[in-house]
This record gives sequence, C-alpha cells and structure tokens, in this order.
Amino acid sequence: MEYKYLIEKLTNRYTTLKELSNINFMYILCYYIEEQCKYPFLQFLMEKTPECDNILEEQLTLPYIILSNNVEFNNMPLEQIILEKTVTCLKQLKCDITLNTEMYKGIIYSNDGITSYALVNITGSQIECLKCELNSSYWFVLTSEIINTKSVYNIPIDKEVVKLFSDTPEIGILTNKYNINTFIIPDVVYTLNDKKTTEFISIFGNIRTQAYESCGKYYYFYRSYNDINIYLNDINNECGINRYALFVEGKLYMEKDIQMNLTDKIIDNIYPEPCINICFLKQDNQLNYDILVKTYESFKCISYSLDKLTK
Repeated sequence: MEYKYLIEKLTNRYTTLKELSNINFMYILCYYIEEQCKYPFLQFLMEKTPECDNILEEQLTLPYIILSNNVEFNNMPLEQIILEKTVTCLKQLKCDITLNTEMYKGIIYSNDGITSYALVNITGSQIECLKCELNSSYWFVLTSEIINTKSVYNIPIDKEVVKLFSDTPEIGILTNKYNINTFIIPDVVYTLNDKKTTEFISIFGNIRTQAYESCGKYYYFYRSYNDINIYLNDINNECGINRYALFVEGKLYMEKDIQMNLTDKIIDNIYPEPCINICFLKQDNQLNYDILVKTYESFKCISYSLDKLTK
C-alpha cells in the first residue's frame, strides 16, 4: 500500500558535524514502517534505561549520541556516526540488518530549536516479531503507546518523548500518497496463552477461537496489560504474552450480564465492522476478552514474552 511519511520532507540532510549549530547531543529517531497489514503503520526504536537505586526511573527513551568532546567523530561523516549507532542498537535486538546511507533521512529540531533528532528509516529490513524480556535493552514501540498508553508492558515512556509526539503529531502518522488523508494508527492489544502457543502465535499470528458459547469463532484480544498482569499474579501460572498492533474499527457492545450474550446474528446485523469493543458492566473476577476481531489482516503480532516483564 502506498503512503507518505511527511516528517521526512521537513529534514535537513546535514553531512558533517560542522554544519550543526553547537549540537552536543542528538537523539536517533529510527523507525520501521510495517507494510504487511491492512494499513501501513510506524514502529519506533526505543532504548530502556535501567532503574538506578531509586535515583533514575526505569523508562523507555530514544537512543542518543553524545557528540561533544568525542575526537573520534571529528573526521567522520555525520551519516556514518548516526548509522553506526543505529547498527549497535539493532544488533542487540538480533536484527540482521545491513544499513545504507539512503536510510539516513536527515535532521529535525524540536520546537525549542535546541534538541535535534536524526531520522533513520529501516523499512524493508527483516524485522520479525521480537522476543521481549525484562532485560531487553531495545524495543520497537507504536505511536499509540507513546501518545496514549505512555508505556510498553507497564514500562513508562520518557515524558519528553511523549511531548515530542504530542506536539508534532506528523512524526507518528502516515498519509496516503496521493492526498493528505491519514491512515489510522493501530492500538496495542494482547493475548495470553501457554508458552508453546505464544511462540507459535509470534510466527503465525493469533488463532480463531470460540471464546464464548453464545457466538462462533473469532480472533479475541485483551486491551489492558494491567488486567493481564493482575490475572497472572492471581493464578500464579507460567504463561506467555503476545503483543499486537490492531486497527480498531468498530462499535462498542455493552454486556449487562456476567455471561456473554453476543450472538452471530447480532454480530452480522448490528456490528458489521471488522472489530467489536466489548464492555462487561458486571465483573466476575475473570479475565474476559474485550476485543473481538473478524479479519486476520486487521492485526499484526509485534512482540512476545515468555516471562513477566514487570515486577
């Protein structure tokens, strides 16, 4: 599907450090555009900073380069400095990527005119569903997680990154190639299974199941990672978690009873859209699926974990 990433049109393709105005610190905005889904969508490379004796909070932020007082950089082309840093990050994710100079798209500045960001587009590389564990240093993150959820697997995202994406929304969206209509941004959703099924789904995607007796087989997901975390603590069971990007196109279904009463007939006649958001008005202390999806192309598994990611 053809698209445009308008932020690339706003960059300056500097080639040497001398062209930058006293920039001592630079963030890397490395992104991957997933094209094998219903709509294209962006994922951004982020680095996890570890918690340090209650002084520094564990959080996700953009990778960065310290340029000041680094003699090694003096005679290096700027794109080489940026791409070498990107390679170092991606190697820790075990991504087999060969970077080329065309991936460097240039530099943009934040609204303060001081903070700089180097754009690196690695679209076309083989970025498979990634295994994420507690000690993983690098993650790929959705726009919706940065702006709305402000966390990934309960690990908070740096407030300055959230502000950047909120103040400059074109960083996180794609537009149609022939007009300025934007593609919708996918939300993050989850599934919970035994570890073997989790690994299988990481490769082949979610499986149709009959989660409720009242209706047939569909693809089901959970919206909240917090709910999954609480449930895992309660059952003290070893499970795996798959994380997905899902294009949520559909209406809200309000379930007034403890048991699900949504039938295939109701779905066909009243909820023709690809997705149904399910809201249970009565809680029974069970972890109930709250997203029903009809079509496989509406979602993409982007990571999985075989261990709990938060304490």
